[in-house]
Amino acid sequence: MASIRILHAADFHAGRPAPAYLGEEKGRLRREELVKALQTTVDVAKSESVHLLLISGDLFEHAYSRVGMIREMLALFERIPDTRVFITPGNHDPYVDGSFYATLKMPDNVHVFKERAITRVILDDPGVVVHGLGWTKFEETARLLSGYRCTDGEYANVLMIHGDFVTDSTGSSYLPILPEDIRGSGADYVALGHIHVRTEFQCGTTTCVYPGSPEPLDFGEEGEHGVYLVELCKGSVKTKFVPTARRKMHRVSCDITGADTLEKVRAAILSVGEPSERKSGIWEVTLTGVADPEIELDLDDIKRAVSDEFFYVKIVLDVVPDYDLEAIASSNAQGLESRFVRAIMEKREQARAAGDEVRVRILEKALYFGLDAMKLKRIVRRGIVRESE
Repeated sequence: MASIRILHAADFHAGRPAPAYLGEEKGRLRREELVKALQTTVDVAKSESVHLLLISGDLFEHAYSRVGMIREMLALFERIPDTRVFITPGNHDPYVDGSFYATLKMPDNVHVFKERAITRVILDDPGVVVHGLGWTKFEETARLLSGYRCTDGEYANVLMIHGDFVTDSTGSSYLPILPEDIRGSGADYVALGHIHVRTEFQCGTTTCVYPGSPEPLDFGEEGEHGVYLVELCKGSVKTKFVPTARRKMHRVSCDITGADTLEKVRAAILSVGEPSERKSGIWEVTLTGVADPEIELDLDDIKRAVSDEFFYVKIVLDVVPDYDLEAIASSNAQGLESRFVRAIMEKREQARAAGDEVRVRILEKALYFGLDAMKLKRIVRRGIVRESE
């Protein structure tokens, strides 16, 4: 049997409002890029001559999308008439009253799984059965895959589902999928959606893939983003990740110990990444280290000094004043500073011994705030983690 070529994507979230921190102009551009991600995916499907394009949920945002945008997206599928397109509505684009899936005519090569129960489509050419279900509401706590078995032993079996792969279904509102559900399904390939960071794993003899979102949507979604190219035969699966994202999310730390001027802080920040990465990426830079208590680090000033070198940058300040706490505490003097430091450090060690890390953090900040007040007659604002807008 010849191999079946599949392109697997999920979680486009077209129409999703851009994060407020990007501002109006860059936010508009980012919204456009989420829509264009489908065009890029269709281009890959065409260039790779795939038999199937699978979109495992959250193609668009039900609450924010407009009919014109959806029509333009559906028209893209008409550019690949020889590719069968299968869509499983997810929790952000469920098949509900008023859904665009229900109100707009789908292209002839598009099949939308609209039932809450799993149904199947048999394709004699190229010899594959596609099984899938669609969300019909915005919350789903039932294990809808539990007990389902792919009975088409002659053909390869692909199972599409948008849900939450967990070891315990308790508390999941996003269609919990347990390992035993997948192992019992008998599927060759499970095309998952819902998790925005790509993940590939085996569940028994079944290959399972979350392709992740084609474009990262917010901080925490670092790394490469794109789609998966799959070559499938009965009992054999080969996968290849294809990066498609226009931008990357970056989270980095930057030690500014010894930087006693704004220009030195700026130089330290601009040491992260290559210029092209900074200009195209969305960055969160956390400034760490120790600093002279006399140096005032203003987040707005820092951001203004570097923002032209990034598409977008958020600055997080997590530096501490450079007080020699041990020296102050070990002094035999009974002055206020020494007694204060010894008392707080004793309480901090008690909290640490008790495993209360939250209290440890609070007491550490109390140390710095108290010393700021006594030594500088003011509180240094960077004694606490703060973020730029």
